[in-house]
Amino acid sequence: MTPRAWSTPVRTRPGRPSPLGATWDGSGVNFALFSENAQGVELCLFDDGRETRVPVTEQTEHVWHVYLPEARPGLRYGYRVQGPWEPAAGHRFNAAKLLPDPYARALDGTVRWSDALFGYQVGHPDADLAPDGRDSAPGMPKSVVIDGAFTWGNDRPPRTPWSQTVIYELHVKGFTARHPGVPRHLRGTYAGLIAPAALGHLRSLGVTAVELMPIHHFVADKHLRDRGLTNYWGYNSIGFFAPDVRYAATRGAGAHVGEFKTMVKILHDEGIEVILDVVYNHTAEGNPDQRLLGAPAVRAARPPERRALGAGARHARRRAAGTRRRPAGRPDLRHGVALARGVPAGGGHDDVGLVTRAWRGPPSRARAAAA
Repeated sequence: MTPRAWSTPVRTRPGRPSPLGATWDGSGVNFALFSENAQGVELCLFDDGRETRVPVTEQTEHVWHVYLPEARPGLRYGYRVQGPWEPAAGHRFNAAKLLPDPYARALDGTVRWSDALFGYQVGHPDADLAPDGRDSAPGMPKSVVIDGAFTWGNDRPPRTPWSQTVIYELHVKGFTARHPGVPRHLRGTYAGLIAPAALGHLRSLGVTAVELMPIHHFVADKHLRDRGLTNYWGYNSIGFFAPDVRYAATRGAGAHVGEFKTMVKILHDEGIEVILDVVYNHTAEGNPDQRLLGAPAVRAARPPERRALGAGARHARRRAAGTRRRPAGRPDLRHGVALARGVPAGGGHDDVGLVTRAWRGPPSRARAAAA
């Protein structure tokens, strides 16, 4: 859908504090953002390079919320958050910096690095204590409102017993780009993973689950870009709820979310479960250099649901589109992964894939040493 032209001023309603993120309900979009220490929030709407700022005045238990009856799927947006600049107290609010929605279901574009993305003045005698007032919006990817409707039909997670599980760990781009049977226009994409040749290869190996190396929207580190390189593996997430647009064959703001869902559905149809590799303790949100790319600029204390997600960092893999926890008494497949032997597919498993044998019990000292 094409966003409507905005009225002047933009029409708003109070909205709801839940769910977090941007939610299209068929008539408009509800926006909700958590920040315990913010003193003000602006919702920033982008259309043809123009930015329209909408003050968010409603707040319920630290959640800032507003409803836009004129908003539609495909809308590109972000936030600017006002608050104290008190580095000693852990507060580095800077409204000059555009922030992506930490609960965005899609992001459009990639980071274009410059010193304007930093919250402080790079090279200042006071190091990171002097705030930078330049606008970061031109270099920031924009969050995208999506239409979450999707025809799942009778889709169900296969729920293969652990004792029969064979996991193939793969990189979506690497696997599909190097498989000669995947059509050229689908190589490097979610759609390429469900091409007949790719599915046939997985079936021939007896694979019951694919573990996808990070597919969440990620940032290529500045030090890599400065050297003409990129972050291939994706362990630098900025949007944990947004599949990366760079792995999409489908074009259009937010359209790649449907492509990702289709991939999951067809893999399920083939009896193959989908596991996502998620790393919560290695993100692009910020580091000691104090970039302002994401959530740390929004919150000084995480809401309960974010704390719950943070606790999940000790789990290296989670089930997607039918997530299930490992039942009590069942084996932890991380042992199996540690002892796995690779079966290359068109190349070394370091850049394509790795087949993991089903768990065979905790590692003995001899087996651990051999691994």
